[in-house]
Amino acid sequence: MSIEQPSHDTGTGRAASKQVSKARSNAGNTHIAGEMFVAAELAKRGYSVSLTMGNAKAVDLFAELDGRAICVQVKALAHKRNVGWPLPFDKAKVLPNVLYVCVVLNELHEPPTYYILPPEKVLQHGKWYDTRAILDIARIRDLGFRDAWHLIDAALQKPGHGVQPVAENLTPSFQEASTQETP
Repeated sequence: MSIEQPSHDTGTGRAASKQVSKARSNAGNTHIAGEMFVAAELAKRGYSVSLTMGNAKAVDLFAELDGRAICVQVKALAHKRNVGWPLPFDKAKVLPNVLYVCVVLNELHEPPTYYILPPEKVLQHGKWYDTRAILDIARIRDLGFRDAWHLIDAALQKPGHGVQPVAENLTPSFQEASTQETP
C-alpha cells in the first residue's frame, strides 16, 4: 500500500503527487533501517558491530575495531524534505561519550546520506525549543560532517573519549573463560 505525498517538480515548481510506501512513512521502520545502514557502513570499514535492542535507548550500536569499542547513537530520517533529526529534549541526554550518526534514507534509487558528529557538535548545532529539540539538516549540511567516518576512527584513538579497550571492560570470570582454549 502507498500514500501520496506532495512533491515539487523542479522543472515547473508546481506540486506533484509522489507515491511513497506506507512502510517508508513509519518512524519505527525509518529508525531501524537507519541503524541497519549505519551498521553496514561500519562493517564495510572493518568494524564488528552490535545493535542494542529496545526503545528509548541511549546507544543504538557498539562498534569495535582492534579491541577498542565505541558507542554510536543513530538518528534517521526517511527523506531530505524533513527539517531535521529529533534530539532528546533534555540536553543532558546527549551523552559525551557517544558519537552520533545522522542518516537520511533518501528515495529508493538513492543511497543514504550520512552525517557523523561528536556529541559536542550535536549540542552546538542542535535547536532546543519549548516543546521539542532537533538537529536541523541546514545547520550542519556544509560543515564537513557528511560522510565523516574518520571521526569514528579518530575517536577510537582518543583516550578518555568513552572508548576503552574491550578486554578491560569484561568481568574477571568472562576474561578467564575467553582466554581458555576450546577443545
